[in-house]
Amino acid sequence: MFYYSPSKNGLYNHLFKDLLQEQNNWPEDLIEIEEQFYEEIINSPLKVIMYDDETGSLLLSDPVLTDYEKLKRLQVQADALLKNSYTVVLDAYEKGETVPLEWVEYRSKLKEVLNTTDFSENITLPTPPTE
Repeated sequence: MFYYSPSKNGLYNHLFKDLLQEQNNWPEDLIEIEEQFYEEIINSPLKVIMYDDETGSLLLSDPVLTDYEKLKRLQVQADALLKNSYTVVLDAYEKGETVPLEWVEYRSKLKEVLNTTDFSENITLPTPPTE
């Protein structure tokens, strides 16, 4: 059996009940959850467990991010895409060719995302050029 504690926002396995009770760490407000839901929770690390006090029900939700967190997530993605685009640059260099203009523009847009300091809903990642 698996449990969720709203006060601790934590998951508990019945196999550790005795040990946790000895340490006074077995919460009083545990709600039994199905093993399938437990598995879904632990396999969704970017989700947040939401507890409805009125109905006593649990659900998984996307976290509410601040503008700063949204920008940082976007910048991590932009950085990874920029690093992946180096293969196109190196390939052109090795062949003695210039980097295709669409790739130069794509990389420039990624760098703009990386250099942005204020989040706006208008900031999006550019679409990579087709080969």
